[in-house]
Amino acid sequence: MTTLEPERLTYVQGQLETGETIKWTGKTNTNSRLKKLIPVILLIVLVNGSCMAFAIGVDNIYGIGAFLFWVAFGASIWFLQKSYLDKLIYVVTDRRALILSFKSPSKTESYPPEKLGSIQLINIQGNYGDVVFTTIKNRRRGATPENHGFLAAENPQQAKAHLNELSLSNRGLNSSGAFLYGRDAMN
Repeated sequence: MTTLEPERLTYVQGQLETGETIKWTGKTNTNSRLKKLIPVILLIVLVNGSCMAFAIGVDNIYGIGAFLFWVAFGASIWFLQKSYLDKLIYVVTDRRALILSFKSPSKTESYPPEKLGSIQLINIQGNYGDVVFTTIKNRRRGATPENHGFLAAENPQQAKAHLNELSLSNRGLNSSGAFLYGRDAMN
């Protein structure tokens, strides 16, 4: 479990329901996620900037200005994405999985046990990896659903263990997959 800064921990606790307890918290590895974005930004900047510069004329100030506009545009995309990723907090409680954006409660994503699908570890690199537990439909027509969950999360094995426990316990099963009966099923 990642130790959150006091301000972030207070924010997370404010998002919980009465009696809900935190089992695991984590953050995304911002650097690894941004590395995947660099080629896309470079392609946008180089292609669009070069086309505009050559269309307008490389030898005049407007062509150079058009190229610099695309450089600034690419840099702004990178910094906005970094800001967003730095705010992500992943939480597993005794009742649900949460993806929170620090200080943006409207962006909270909540996944109760019945919405947790097959929980898988993907792209494990050192102490980081993707813990995928649901799919989301892409808004584009004909697009395939995308895996969704805790992306580039710290301690992904711990997150998966807690998600499995959450998924099983709320289906009337214990961590070994056996059905709970009597008082055990009520707790």
